[in-house]
Formats: sequence, structure tokens, C-alpha cells
Amino acid sequence: MMMLPLLAGAESVEIDGIYYNLITKANIAEVTGATNRYSGDVVIPETVTYNDVNYNVTTIREKAFANCSLNSIAIPRSITRICSEAFSYGSVSTVKINDLAAWCNINFESYFYTNPLSKASHLFLNDEEIRDLVIPNGVTTITKNAFYQFSGLTSVKIPSSVTSIGYECFAYCLGIKTVEIGDNTSQEASTVLGGRVFYKCNNVESVVLGNNIVEIGGDAFNDCNALHSIVIPNSVKTMGKAAFAECDNLESVQLSKNLQSIETACFGNCPNLDSLIIIPDGVELLGESAFYSCTNLTEVKLPSNLKKIDWCVFQGCTGLTSIEIPDLTHTINVSAFDGCSNLKTLTLGKSVKDIQYCAFANCPLLEDVYCKADTPPTCHTKNNNGKVMGAFYDSHIEYSTLHVPAESVNAYKASDTWKTFKSIVSIEDGDIPELQKCATPTISYNNGQLTFACSTDGVEYVSEITNSDIKKNFEATVTLTATYNISVYATKVGFEKSELATATLCWIDQQPQTEDGLVEVKAKALLIKNNDGCITVEGADDGERVSVYTLSGVQVGGAVCNSGMAVVNTNLQKGEIVVVKVGERSVKVLMK
Repeated sequence: MMMLPLLAGAESVEIDGIYYNLITKANIAEVTGATNRYSGDVVIPETVTYNDVNYNVTTIREKAFANCSLNSIAIPRSITRICSEAFSYGSVSTVKINDLAAWCNINFESYFYTNPLSKASHLFLNDEEIRDLVIPNGVTTITKNAFYQFSGLTSVKIPSSVTSIGYECFAYCLGIKTVEIGDNTSQEASTVLGGRVFYKCNNVESVVLGNNIVEIGGDAFNDCNALHSIVIPNSVKTMGKAAFAECDNLESVQLSKNLQSIETACFGNCPNLDSLIIIPDGVELLGESAFYSCTNLTEVKLPSNLKKIDWCVFQGCTGLTSIEIPDLTHTINVSAFDGCSNLKTLTLGKSVKDIQYCAFANCPLLEDVYCKADTPPTCHTKNNNGKVMGAFYDSHIEYSTLHVPAESVNAYKASDTWKTFKSIVSIEDGDIPELQKCATPTISYNNGQLTFACSTDGVEYVSEITNSDIKKNFEATVTLTATYNISVYATKVGFEKSELATATLCWIDQQPQTEDGLVEVKAKALLIKNNDGCITVEGADDGERVSVYTLSGVQVGGAVCNSGMAVVNTNLQKGEIVVVKVGERSVKVLMK
């Protein structure tokens, strides 16, 4: 045992190879840096004894393990605080803990090299490695940065007892594929997801949110590029800025019916978002760039109580062909629909009073504008280096038709901007078009060929087929799924596009057959479809059992194949991922 120089209010000592500040009046010990850097395997005890006095080890001080090369470090349940840069510029392979609940309550003072997990590849709880993280029931808080940048996790399950998930709690955890937070049995919703909780978790494929969640923080799932769909439970009232921004492969969003606001860039730059977005009626304000550059978005239903559409909300949404502004909306801000290059029909509600410059700029295909306001709305302009930019700048409205109330035709003809339209005519009863919607197509497979069909005549099919096997790999062993994910919708001029139909196509090996001394293994194709909780499997042998399980292994349904088909009815929700087992073959399926 060695005595080190005395610090104000504390003694500095070395006990069993670890250096401490001893705060004698509180019987607390703080781990500090060593004269010679720590290395190898370090085990921090819960208590230490010095001069016959016991001290609780509660803190790892600033730069305590800076520039240290550690094979492993064991952190006891007594640690409540880890200070900034405690593990800066060093390395650690494995972190060992003995109490997961205690770990979730540690105060990590900074994201900057504070948490050893940001450098580690392995986390052990009582000598058992954690890959699938299950937070114990009863835990109420997971502190900020608790698992920041830890690459060793593949899934996260958080119970509804957790009411606060801290800032950047799982940010940059590149190994996580599935996330499950809470459940649908909670009596009272109180859980808040902090900002950037899963920020840049690029491999997250499935997120299931329970009805215990009331708030989703800013950037919570920003840049989760593998996420394809999300269902926001009806308990959620607010979502922060850029909560789902930059999710490159996000296709489907179902919003909470009780949502009160959609903040700035909430779904900004999600280029594959293409399902019908129904914004609930409780939303009165769409924040700036809320759906900016969602280039595949073709249909949006705006809420009836919407008062204002802010800057750039739908800017660059090139898939939109029509939009209807609700009757209570009074303001459309700068560049709200700028660059919606395929917009053909625009309907403005009765209360629109102000349309800012460039609100509908660069919409060259705009043919018909229906304005229900009795008084012509004010269209603002901006002089940009001598170039006057109006509400319909570069949308060629001099070749478009404006439809207005009969008693207001002359007022529009005398009003700046509006008088620029090629013709101004009165709105007759039923004049505002209501588009029919294409029927949802069906998907079938036979002899190596997919076939789509639709009850709406003359449609075109837009399909996409993806295979998770086709990607760059860096591991020595690569597991192949031999599974295709299929999606298709129908479209037709003058019609709304159909709902998206999806299916999963995979193959199961049959018993080997020997012919002429050669062993041949044939594969049977299975087509798996689901809709509203009902899963249909086509192609299995009669009498073969089909079972459906949750990711946690709970069986939720089953059926026996008859006439080449098995139908399994479940209570599963849209957005959940399930495992469909046919014989010995298991396939993950995203519920639609």
C-alpha cells in the first residue's frame, strides 16, 4: 500500500494496484489515474479498506484510464458516476458488470470517452455476454450515454417501467437490428425517449413502440437507414426535430392519432417514404422542412385543424401530384411546396389569407388551382438581385386555370399574381375533383415468375424487390437468407395510387433425391403475405405445420397447410417483426 500526495479534502492512496482519492468525511473512494498506466485486466471493487476504515467506491475520475490499454475492466454496482474523458485515448476490449439496473443509473458526465463501452466489443453481466439487451422490469431510468457507441448489441428490449431514456443512450450502436420499447398493456403513458437515443443506428431494421410512450425526442431515430416502417402509438403527443430524418429506406409511417405537432425536419429527407401519410387532425402546425425532399411521397392527407404550413415543409417532394389545403389553414410559408415538380392539381381552403414567396415555386406541371377563399389571398414576392420571386415563381401559371367562387371571379381577375393565370373560372358544384384510388394489387409466384394483378383496369405496377444478402460484408462467416422482400403498388393516370402490397419469397430444402448416382437437393418456393394481422403462406406441402412467433420466441399462431396454403390469424400490430416457421425453415416477416 502506497501513500500519494494529499489532495484538498481527500487522501490519495494505492490499494491493490488501483489508485483512489479517499473522501474521508463521506467514506467514499474515487478511482484515479495511476502513476504507471493501468493495463491488462482491471477489477474495481465495491469497497476498499484503508486504516481499518471501509470506503464505498462510487466514482471513476477524469482521465483515470486515459491512454491505458485494457483487456477488460470490471465495474461494480457501487459506481454511480464516471467523469469526462475517463477512458480517453486508450483501449478496452471487454466491460464486466454485476448489476444491469445499477449500470443504467450511472451518471456519465459526457459522451467524450466517458463510457468504456464506446471502445469495447463485449459486455458481460455476471460472466454471461450480453448481445440481446433486456433491461430488467422495475428499472425507471436509463441515463444519457449509458450504451453510447457500443458495437456489441444486436437487439434492445426496454420494459414499460422505464419512463426516461436519456440523451444519446444508444447512439451510434451499429450492431443493433431490433428495438422494442414498452408494451400495449400500460394503463398510463409516461415514457419519454430523449434526444438522439438511437441516432445513427444504421442497422436497425425494426422498431416497435408501446403505448406507454408520450414523447419522442429530437433526432431520436435520425439516420436509421435500415428502418423500413414505423408505427407511432396513439399515446405519443409530440415528436422532436428531425426525429426520423435521413432514414433513407423508411417507406411506411403510421402517425399517432393524438399527435399535436410535427416539428422541424421530423421526416426530412426520407426519399423512399411512399405510403399515404395521414396527418392527424390534432396537428395545427407543420414545422419547417417536416417532409423535405421525401421524393417518393405521392399522397398526403393534411389535418382539418391545420392552421399554418411552415417553411419548406414539402419542398422537393417530387412525387406529389395533388394537394388539398384544409379550410382552416390561413398561412402557407416560404417554399412550402417549392420544387414539387409533378404537382398538377392544387386546392386551397376557404381561410387561406397569406401565401409567401416561392410557396409553390418550380411546379411546372401545375394545371388547375382551386381556391375556395372568397377574398383573394395575399401572394407575397421577394426581390432577389432584381429577380422578382412570387408565390408561383417559375410554375408557368400563365398557362394554368384558376377556379374560384363565382362571386369572386372579378376580384381575382383584378388581384396581383392571381390575374396572371391563363383563365379564371367559377367553381361549380362538384367541380373540385375527387380522385378514385387504385385497388391494392395481389402477388403470386409460379415457376420462377412473379405475377401482379389488380381489379382496377389499365393500371401500371411499380414493384421493388430487395434481398438482404446483397451487401458488402466484413466477417469471416456470412449467413445467407435466400429471401426476397417484394413490394408493389398500382398506379393509373387520374387515379390515386393503390395501397402497397408486400410479400416475402423464400425457399426451403426438400429431402435429397439420388438419381444415376448423383444427389440432387431441390428447393421449394414459399410465398409469405400478410395483411391486418393475417399471415398467408403459399407453396408448402399439405399437412405441413406453419407457426408464427414473436422475436422473443412467443408463439402467436399456427395452422396446417391445406391445398398448398396455410392462413394464420394473429393480433400482431403493423410494424412488428415476426418469425414464420415452415418445417425447419424460419423467416422474419415485417407486419404490414
